[in-house]
Amino acid sequence: MTKNCVYCKTNPAGNSDHVFPKSLGGESIFMDCVCNKCNNDFSTIERELFQKSIIGLMRSYEGIEGYSKNKNRPAPLKYPEIFHCDKDYKIVYEVGLSYGFKPYIRPQFIKVADKFYGETPTKEEMRLFVDSFNNWRFKNLVMITKFPAKKGDSYEAVRFSLVKNEYRFEKIELPKVKKEIIHYTLMKDNDEFKDFFEPRMFFDDSSKIIVRSRSIDEGINFVCDLLNYCNNDAASFNSFSEKKSKDAIRVSMKFDVKKMQQALVKIGLNCLMHYYPSTKENLLLQPIIDYVRKGTPIRTAVDKKIDLLDTRTDIHTVLFYQLKEGLMIRSSLFGGHFTYSFLIEK
Repeated sequence: MTKNCVYCKTNPAGNSDHVFPKSLGGESIFMDCVCNKCNNDFSTIERELFQKSIIGLMRSYEGIEGYSKNKNRPAPLKYPEIFHCDKDYKIVYEVGLSYGFKPYIRPQFIKVADKFYGETPTKEEMRLFVDSFNNWRFKNLVMITKFPAKKGDSYEAVRFSLVKNEYRFEKIELPKVKKEIIHYTLMKDNDEFKDFFEPRMFFDDSSKIIVRSRSIDEGINFVCDLLNYCNNDAASFNSFSEKKSKDAIRVSMKFDVKKMQQALVKIGLNCLMHYYPSTKENLLLQPIIDYVRKGTPIRTAVDKKIDLLDTRTDIHTVLFYQLKEGLMIRSSLFGGHFTYSFLIEK
């Protein structure tokens, strides 16, 4: 077992980092040369690959869930913005996709023409959503509007309060957040649905309450109006979606390409060091290690599917082959539907 971590060269090596990612269906085979801190730090780049990039679509379609298994439906597509647009009524709904690309509407409160509606895939999920909303409404009443740019900075937030039987708000800063706090996300400026996008509050697949709107002020006013509506004993939520037409689902993904590539390189590098342990101390690996940790440039490429190599659609493969310039490592995911390679130069 390597004494110190091959990535940071400082901390003692642990055994918590998977050789091949569990989020892609990897088995419980662990590295013996990566420290726990580096493994935790790598979660940032791996999230870009597994949850935010095109690989997330493939994971959801194949039903790969990784660590967290959703209680309500298998392998939901995480993090991308997914909308259903009823073009007849010009209403946009928050939806999700599960295993096999089956769409489902998220539990949500939506405001349409100054009226509030409640949409839900099942009564049980709406009950959980309402219970979580009421827990926030009676215990916290704080919404995060902006996360800190760097560690140590404060969160920008809004606190709602009941004054003379009417909800009002004030903008505040918080050094840390509690679990009961809800979060705000801004609709993209160039989104095709923005002109008739109504503010809403919805449940994501992690059971977090999110508010989305076209501007922060619109979102804040929406929450105030919702709270004032719920302050009425006669408040109830009918469904507007029962009137909707069957229009297409639109998925929008935004991710950091470099971080995605760093995660792909890490997969190939981990496999090399695990199956060829003598390479762990090879100085030729340092540029690759620096790329995974810091993003310093190396030679990489997105490859095409090769029928002679990518013969099965239900497996991933990592191939090592020697070239004149050095060792090429090629990772083929989902039977060659996505392939990526990098060169360890001599």
